[in-house]
Amino acid sequence: MNLSEDDSGLFYEIMWPLQFFVNQRCNILPDCASLEDYIAAPIDEQIKVRNALYEHAFLLDAFVVENPAHLSADKLNIVRSWKCFVPGSFLIERFLKKATIFIGTENPFGVYSVLGLTESLEEMFFGRRPPIMITNAVLLPFK
Repeated sequence: MNLSEDDSGLFYEIMWPLQFFVNQRCNILPDCASLEDYIAAPIDEQIKVRNALYEHAFLLDAFVVENPAHLSADKLNIVRSWKCFVPGSFLIERFLKKATIFIGTENPFGVYSVLGLTESLEEMFFGRRPPIMITNAVLLPFK
């Protein structure tokens, strides 16, 4: 299962400006002078920025305070919720109709119900059967 088209659009409407903000603060991709430049950057470059966000999680608070994208209060609350991100390695235990079950394999241990953004996780793994080990992932709460 994955987010609805509206929710995945909302996710990117919030995440792109947040990552652009992180890029500006950390100067990871100096040639990205605008949000459009950042969105057009290669995914491997965007991953560097995404990783910087989780390494410098205080930037979530700075983004909310400064609100450079002029987001609504509801959207800023979603950003605040991302402070509860869960990084680590996970074992995909099973694919269900409504979600995929992840089990944390390192501290914090836990069981998580996970949705894909634009496609189901089962589709992303091309029919592989659980258990499937995922390393270096970040789970974000959303709505």
